[in-house]
Amino acid sequence: MIIKKRELPLHIKTLKCIAHRMADYHPKKQLVEEELYKQIAGYKGEKSSDYYTSYLDPAPFVLHNIRLKNGNYNFQIDTVLIFNKAIFILEVKNLAGSIEIRSSYDQVLKTVNDQTSAQKSFHTQVRLQKDNLSRWLQRECNIKIPIIPFIIMSNPRSILRAESPELLENVHPSSSIPFAVYGELDQLTSKKHSSKQLKAMAQRMAASHEELVVDWFGRFDFHIKTLTNGMSCPSCEQFAIVQSSVKWSCTTCSFSGFQIVEHALEEAFLILGEGISNKELRKFLGGMSTQTMNRIARKANLHKTGLTKGTKYHRRRQNGEETREVD
Repeated sequence: MIIKKRELPLHIKTLKCIAHRMADYHPKKQLVEEELYKQIAGYKGEKSSDYYTSYLDPAPFVLHNIRLKNGNYNFQIDTVLIFNKAIFILEVKNLAGSIEIRSSYDQVLKTVNDQTSAQKSFHTQVRLQKDNLSRWLQRECNIKIPIIPFIIMSNPRSILRAESPELLENVHPSSSIPFAVYGELDQLTSKKHSSKQLKAMAQRMAASHEELVVDWFGRFDFHIKTLTNGMSCPSCEQFAIVQSSVKWSCTTCSFSGFQIVEHALEEAFLILGEGISNKELRKFLGGMSTQTMNRIARKANLHKTGLTKGTKYHRRRQNGEETREVD
């Protein structure tokens, strides 16, 4: 049973919007597009592994892309599989080229086109995830259950090497997920937890999830003012939107409807964040009267706080502050 499905993360959606609104001659355009390519490749790798977890029968409780907090720090896990005897955490790597896992310096080397670079240690990463999840479950759910970490290599064309066979014991290709999981479960003699208890735990985890919000402008050192304002077409992505009476339409592909405005509002909240002033939102949408903005806000069912010049628009009511950080 999927408790938290996999969706394109907020920080990737935001980066995608930023790249779309950068002019071709923008000095940081290439860097942003390279980062976007890496982020989407990682997401696609995680998503491709979901096909193999769907073969697990009986099905566990599944949470995709879960991000929880321990004290002042957050930890993120690509996939969590909850069985009655154990929890499996999957760290998915979608890497091309030759991958060498070393015990010395706890290091991973990636070589592509004769260029070698050092990567974060896969094993250190999953050990930290396991430790963080164990402490979180004890504190939030008062439960102790074995946690088994897997490193999943989702790119079938990558070549994997290791200094010793022990370094590959919990490393598996995506296609081996069902066999690896049930192989581990068959060896366990741990206590079985009830389905009701496990479901409550999984739901608690999903409710505690915190989205990562990356300061992309800070990371790449450029200003939001350098982005293109205006509405772009959800169909052809061109900035060619015109309004006639109360109808919005694209002069390039003839797509029309209020979906154009909703698409632009979604981009505005992704890039500008929650709590946008009337003036800021009107400028982002390409300039319009206050009256038109008020009509859009009502039709789009935006949540409004404050009065007159202090008015702020939100796309949803805030239950708590999002954690904003650079990952």
